[in-house]
Amino acid sequence: MYPPGLEFMAGFFGCLYGGAIAISTYPARPNQSLSRLEAIVADAQAKLILITKPLLPYLKGRFAQNSI
Repeated sequence: MYPPGLEFMAGFFGCLYGGAIAISTYPARPNQSLSRLEAIVADAQAKLILITKPLLPYLKGRFAQNSI
């Protein structure tokens, strides 16, 4: 879950190199529902999400709000 750029490329190719299936998606916008991301995670049975450090607190907070 990276914006376009070098971090995305490193994460994508790192997944492929490690034998994982990479599924790319854009980070959720502040006013956007997480239902799309939740559907991707459920459908892919994802065990791990790669994300940039600045987005981590935001995403943690959004998932905490959705699980209540």
